[in-house]
Amino acid sequence: MTTPESPTRPLPTGRRFDLRATAMFFGLAAVGLCVAGWAVRTAFDVADRRPVWAVLLGSGAVLAVVLRRRRSSGLAGWALARRTTDVLEKATATALEALEEEAAAGCVTVVDEPLPAVAVDHATLGPDRLGQATAGLCCERHDRGSDVGPEESWR
Repeated sequence: MTTPESPTRPLPTGRRFDLRATAMFFGLAAVGLCVAGWAVRTAFDVADRRPVWAVLLGSGAVLAVVLRRRRSSGLAGWALARRTTDVLEKATATALEALEEEAAAGCVTVVDEPLPAVAVDHATLGPDRLGQATAGLCCERHDRGSDVGPEESWR
């Protein structure tokens, strides 16, 4: 006896998961969080240096919040989160469209081949020449934390 065929469910017709859109969304959210943290840190710095201005700005912000609450029926936290999510989704879509347009226009070039390796015989380099080569690489890459200067030797 054979087993009956199980019915299949239709696939949802909504938006599918997109890794690029998700990564862009969280990237934009991280940038927004960093900007908000920077603003809070700056506000604390202003409050530390000029407390009178901080009190005036704080009271102005409290007054603005109170007046806004009276005008509207109240802005729930979930509504603010939903509006923020909608704005981030629109920004993600716009950024992805711009990237796709640049790729279609040929502005973005993709290099499939690795860069050619330069063969250096380290045994023939003396300590002075090796130190200068290392210092040159550090200066090219703007590595200011390096303690190797072009005039220093490795002796």
